[in-house]
Amino acid sequence: MPIFKNILCPIDESIDSKDTLGLAFEIAKLSKAKLIFLYALRLDDIEMDSKNKGIGLREHMKENAAQKLQKLKERFNLDAEIDYEFHSEIGFLASRVLLKFKDQPIDLIILSSELFEELNGRKKVLGCPVLLV
Repeated sequence: MPIFKNILCPIDESIDSKDTLGLAFEIAKLSKAKLIFLYALRLDDIEMDSKNKGIGLREHMKENAAQKLQKLKERFNLDAEIDYEFHSEIGFLASRVLLKFKDQPIDLIILSSELFEELNGRKKVLGCPVLLV
């Protein structure tokens, strides 16, 4: 019986998140767990230029998240390798982790140390083991 069934991997555009992805993928693959990506886009990360002025903000964010998912699929061959979910949220990644997954069964959270600092080390609030990368 696998140790982990659901692994949460919060990601954003930081280099630390990119380093976290490879490890999360390998652990999910080895343990046959579902890998749940949480991608948060902050409003201050959006560059409004002539390309996206005509697009509503929400649509632009959905498009950005869809592009991120496509890159993940290509990089890790997700559809063939593991079971996964991809959630995109607007806001600070730390608060999205605490709010969105507080009632969902998560067996392991794989975080960058940068995000863990944003969470202020609230391991007890997370309610499961946390692997820092």
